Formats: sequence, structure tokens, C-alpha cells
Amino acid sequence: MTKRLKTDPRHSVVKGMLDAYWRRENPSIPSLPWGPADAGALGQFLTANPSLSPDVVATCLEFRLLSLDHAPGERVYRWIGDVLRYAGGPLNQFKQPTYTGPAPEAAVGTWRPGDKRREAEPEESIREFMGEVWFERARKQAGADPSKLSEIQRRCLRDEGLL
Repeated sequence: MTKRLKTDPRHSVVKGMLDAYWRRENPSIPSLPWGPADAGALGQFLTANPSLSPDVVATCLEFRLLSLDHAPGERVYRWIGDVLRYAGGPLNQFKQPTYTGPAPEAAVGTWRPGDKRREAEPEESIREFMGEVWFERARKQAGADPSKLSEIQRRCLRDEGLL
């Protein structure tokens, strides 16, 4: 007789979050590709983090959506074990915290929700400064849940007449 393992109640909740994340990140791919490798990787991640709440995972997925360090179509099993690296905010293409300061050469700071330092330079739009990829991700996020946009995202989308 085989022993049946107890199912982690967070597994289905987090899988639902991953499905919603996938639809926002990959609107042209109709459903989350899910197989034994993905389920196993999620199970291992949850087992390794027994006190982790689904809310923390949701925050990490929001910041991953805004990050530039990954290919959007990557299967879940490839990255779910490292999702906590997004807990502090979005990452740039070099897997570093996104900097929102005035000069790229001074990029030693970190991203802070609600950072207003960019407002001092009205002659340059946020879209131009942050780049087209960042703008498209903000637009995607606004389509899914505008209430979760940061102030800088709202301002950028308002400036473009999309909000």
C-alpha cells in the first residue's frame, strides 16, 4: 500500500495566481502550460517555504510582471523556485533592482513604490525614460487590474491618454 502525501492547501491558490499572471504576461497564449514538471516545481517551492503566504507570492508575481529580466513565455518550472527575488520590487535586465533616479550613471539606488524623484524633469516623458517594454507592461497591468498600478505607472498611462 502506498502512502498518500498530504496536499498543501496553498498549491491550488498559487496555481490560480500563476494562471492569472500567465494571462497578463502572455495574452497571445490562451492558457498556462501546466504539466508534471510545473506542478512538482511549485510543490517543492511551497515545501521549501512552509510559512510563506500566498499574498507574498502575489506581490512577487506583480513585480515579476514589471521586471525586464526574463522572457515572458518561460515555463513556470524554470523560475518558480526563484520568484522570491522579486519581493523587493521589479528587476532590470541585469537582475538588479530597477532604479528610478534622475541619471542612469547614478544607478546605485533601489526601486521604491511611489518614488516621486522623476517628477522634477517634466520635459522627458516617463515612457521615454523607462522604455517601451516597461510601458507595455504597465499597459498590460492596467488592463488586468488598474487599482494595482503605481503612481508613476498611472501618470505615464494618463500622459499617453490610456487611463
